[in-house]
Amino acid sequence: MKLALVLVAAAALAVQDVPRFSSDVPLVMVDVQVLRRDTGRILEFLGPKDFELYDNGSRREISIFDFEAIPLDIVFLIYGRDGWGLIKDVRNFHEGLHLAVETLSPADRAAVLRTDSESKIAVPLCFDRRKIRRALDYEEPYPTGYGHLYQAISVATTLFSKLREPARRRVIVAITDDIEHGSRITIDRLITDLLESNITLNAVIVVLAKRRMESPMGDSLRLAVEATGGESIPGDLFRERFQELTRRIRMRYLLGFYASSSINREYRTLEVRLSDEAKNRYPNAVIRARRGYYAQPVEK
Repeated sequence: MKLALVLVAAAALAVQDVPRFSSDVPLVMVDVQVLRRDTGRILEFLGPKDFELYDNGSRREISIFDFEAIPLDIVFLIYGRDGWGLIKDVRNFHEGLHLAVETLSPADRAAVLRTDSESKIAVPLCFDRRKIRRALDYEEPYPTGYGHLYQAISVATTLFSKLREPARRRVIVAITDDIEHGSRITIDRLITDLLESNITLNAVIVVLAKRRMESPMGDSLRLAVEATGGESIPGDLFRERFQELTRRIRMRYLLGFYASSSINREYRTLEVRLSDEAKNRYPNAVIRARRGYYAQPVEK
């Protein structure tokens, strides 16, 4: 317990010293989750020396390191082609959403989106828990979208601040039937939008029995979730599973490094590894982190 307190205290001090972005030395932040493959338990007590970070194949020094203490900006996207009228236990569904709100700290901000329209946002990013709860308690059938899942997530990315805030973690949690049909953007374009905005996408796939019989469930969000270092869970036992997911979102490492400047906008790969010593201690560890980022041209 004392060790945990020391780590969190040190992390808080590190956050206070996070440098601002500059045009000549861009700071890139990478959200990282580390867990045991066999149990799914989060590995909490790793330090900066336990990680190796590679930018386009070149090793980078980890200049910023934190765990768990970073404030969270989270967008709850509740989007499905047929609404949620077929969910068997609506009460369990709402309780799971409320538990997620309860996990938020006073420094966290949240938003609610139930549409693929930028003009119909339920609640923009805010600190007001009552507004968030009211929006999640919406009693009408949950969104009656038309399968434009990629568009809905793209709209969710616009709810975050345009300013780069390296000391805040950005997350979208999409609670969806995972059906995509007819969006104006492709999965590649969506992944680019998420990576450029430094957003981690997590998905809760709610499988509706009637829809499963009528047509196969899609695998629409898997690539975007994997590319951004998020995770996807089934919607069964929503109350318990969703609480676990929201807890794991907070229990992630934040690694920052100074990237080389770029003349042109370009995509660069990212890879996060455990050091040899850490791998010896945790041979079955699994790392989730975004797989790349877009370097922006140097401002003159």
